[in-house]
Amino acid sequence: MTTLSLYIRIQVNILGRHLYVDTARGIGSSHMLEEEADHIDRHDQQEFLAIADYLTNYGPTTLIPHIHGVATEVLTGKQLRDPFNSTTLGETIMQILDIFMGIHHWVTYLVPENAVSYKQLKPTNAFRNQQARLTDGRGTGGLIKCGFY
Repeated sequence: MTTLSLYIRIQVNILGRHLYVDTARGIGSSHMLEEEADHIDRHDQQEFLAIADYLTNYGPTTLIPHIHGVATEVLTGKQLRDPFNSTTLGETIMQILDIFMGIHHWVTYLVPENAVSYKQLKPTNAFRNQQARLTDGRGTGGLIKCGFY
């Protein structure tokens, strides 16, 4: 399991917990539960899931070409026959990072500036597949699916 997959699973689990607490609160099972629970509305749910979708589908697809371009620029002057020790490797990596961080900031690859506007774009297949996996299997949507709409 990659770190990215783990991060997304954690996000979905947190959202599921909030939806479970909201359902329990609606049933009126405990007055104390109502006071302690954080309220999360539909807008927050959509933003939460849009960030997960953005992270898996948009972030890496834009980050990788930018890093590749910067690495190509830095490594253009290097020859494979030149000696390349750990010091040279460290300097080269730092040079790549300095140029890359000067052009772009890494946060824009992890979180969209406006998650709701990103969510309103055409949903990706991965987002639809994730939504399908979280339904209750009876076609009625179940507890978790209500967070997607």
